[in-house]
Amino acid sequence: MQVPTVSLKSGASEQSGPPQRKNNSYQATLWQRIVQHRGSYLYVAPMFVLYLVFSVYPLFASLGFTLYQWNGIGDPTAYVGLDNFKRVIGDSLFWGAFIHAATYTVVLVPIQLTLALMLALILNNPRFRGSTFYRTIYFLPVVTSPAIIGVIVQLILTNFGET
Repeated sequence: MQVPTVSLKSGASEQSGPPQRKNNSYQATLWQRIVQHRGSYLYVAPMFVLYLVFSVYPLFASLGFTLYQWNGIGDPTAYVGLDNFKRVIGDSLFWGAFIHAATYTVVLVPIQLTLALMLALILNNPRFRGSTFYRTIYFLPVVTSPAIIGVIVQLILTNFGET
């Protein structure tokens, strides 16, 4: 049995697969796409700024506050390092709350997800008689609350003919 041989023509490379893009050309095309769609980024920019101001900054600021002795009012002045974490780990109230939250997560969340999935499957079953009625009853509080609030606000803001 003979093993087939492969000959390389002049100028051919031994590299198999698609040709590799150079990093600079990819960055150039990415930048060109960003510039081309800059209007879309302008629409997203206000939400991105709000996200940074109300989510990212408070997250990092609160991480910084954990290193200070601070009562929540005024400026934190006394740097305590990791002593706050040592005190929390040694607190029995913390461990009670932690066990309570862990129990809630491990026990109740799977039960709620299972019941919600079962209810959704039952209500979407075409053979189930009255599924439209039960869907309406289930969804009615979601619809009526904003409607009632709208009527109440309208009554509050109406001057009933007074000038």
